[in-house]
Amino acid sequence: MDRSLRDGRHWLQQQMLPGGRVRGDRDVNSFGKPIWGLWSAGAPRAVIKRLLDHLAAKAVQPNGDLGFAAEVKTHPAGLGLYRSLYCLIVAAATDHPLARNRRIRQRLQQYQDARTGAVYGLIGHDPAAPQPNPFHAALLTSTSVHAFLGLGMPDRAVRSGEWLARLVRLNRTHMRRDGLFYFQMDLKARLITAVPPNRNWTHVLSNAKPKQQFFQTGAIMAALARLADSLLSRRRPDRARARKFLEAAFELLRFEQTMLAEGYEWPQKCKIAWGGGDLLTTALRHRRASPEQLLALYRATRATVVSTFFDSQRPDGSWGGDSIPLQDNAPEFDYDYKLLRGQSNAPLRPTGSKTCAWAQPIEITGEFLGEIAVARRGISFLIKSLEK
Repeated sequence: MDRSLRDGRHWLQQQMLPGGRVRGDRDVNSFGKPIWGLWSAGAPRAVIKRLLDHLAAKAVQPNGDLGFAAEVKTHPAGLGLYRSLYCLIVAAATDHPLARNRRIRQRLQQYQDARTGAVYGLIGHDPAAPQPNPFHAALLTSTSVHAFLGLGMPDRAVRSGEWLARLVRLNRTHMRRDGLFYFQMDLKARLITAVPPNRNWTHVLSNAKPKQQFFQTGAIMAALARLADSLLSRRRPDRARARKFLEAAFELLRFEQTMLAEGYEWPQKCKIAWGGGDLLTTALRHRRASPEQLLALYRATRATVVSTFFDSQRPDGSWGGDSIPLQDNAPEFDYDYKLLRGQSNAPLRPTGSKTCAWAQPIEITGEFLGEIAVARRGISFLIKSLEK
């Protein structure tokens, strides 16, 4: 893992600071995950500061969103919060001024539903009239937990955790009886099980399919594990709530154990390493897992690191871009990302297809580095516990 992190960090740093200058992209997607990956992989603090300084100088909008001026014009429904969360996670961890920016902090709070605790990805541009869109709130709510905790907003993190625990609870029977996990809820936190035609990809996970949005359950596991660690580390630990969050995380681990092994060759398996790593760390630190659960966590985390990450990392340390399908009949499901003698059939550049969204190599490399680092921490905890 150390070599993978080192090689990936070296490649990504060259891409983000070509010739020593910050790359000229006018898209926050080109900064969010790459910054998180560089920080997670141990890039020099000066590198992280330069990238965050660049965003602070050029990408803070009057309403508190992070986005370049050109993006505001091309995104009439609002600027997506997801990519900004990674910037804020790192800004909080490095005590960068972005983390203390009042406009940014106030705007972030607007993305959270005051009643349910869910965090939405789009709410429009006008702070005076938010228009929440609940699509993919599970991923946004999970990722926001890390930002809320880092920014000193623990109550908001807990409210998000309650929404996530509810989502898992509503899926318990579906997972155990049908091998399904529905990850969309409406604005009233009601589970959506009526899936539109050709949209299983965007609504439900099945343990019978190898290519899906596995990152949904991995992200939830990671958020619930971090929350439980935070609650148990308080001067007056909230053990009851921590237990509830851990039970939900382990329910997702149980579901993960029923998945097809082939699924670990699919890039969207990536956040299982994040969830597995954080759950290993919390469970070992606070002695909250059985030996059987620790073994299952290790196996899921190791499988993701080896098959999802190592088997698709290129000789220069990078990972290729990802053609993310948008519907069930997308031809992009035929792509394989595992390298065989250095080759795969996945495209190296965007194809212009209307049935997929393109994630750049710098985004994928940044994300995978961050998740490998979390997995490494969790497995290191496990090794130390076994040595004792």
